[in-house]
Amino acid sequence: MTNLTSSAMKIYGIRTKPSVGTYPYCYGYAFALYPGQSYTLVNNLSTTKFPFYSSPTSLPPVVSGLNWTRVNSATNSLTNQTGTSLWNSSIAATQNFNYVDFSIGSINGNPSNFGTIGISTPGGVLTNPTAGWEAYYDFYQLSPTSSEVTITFIDL
Repeated sequence: MTNLTSSAMKIYGIRTKPSVGTYPYCYGYAFALYPGQSYTLVNNLSTTKFPFYSSPTSLPPVVSGLNWTRVNSATNSLTNQTGTSLWNSSIAATQNFNYVDFSIGSINGNPSNFGTIGISTPGGVLTNPTAGWEAYYDFYQLSPTSSEVTITFIDL
């Protein structure tokens, strides 16, 4: 993710989705992105697991103590999961990126500038002309077991 806007922004959470079915999925890891700052979540330890925790090339680093929620069903979820526990669980190899929730304008969040962008974003573009920003989502299949997602936020 790259913030090319002139405003600070907050990433409220990253949501995964399972390879098959609806559950389980995970949601978590909130952080700030300031103008010109990028966040790269890279899994250089395994090409088959979602990178839930620290990877040396992740900026800012994803630390294992950050909280995630593992949603097992419509009525069952496990809060306060660490990235390490999710990485070591049997579901790590079944999770893929789904979407990210964000707010542009303040790291404290501004509801009028809130958005969600990910695999279900029509055309890969989300525009908020009133707030003056646009977000782009791109997916690249690099190999049968490796893919890349880029999300870029810009001023209009």
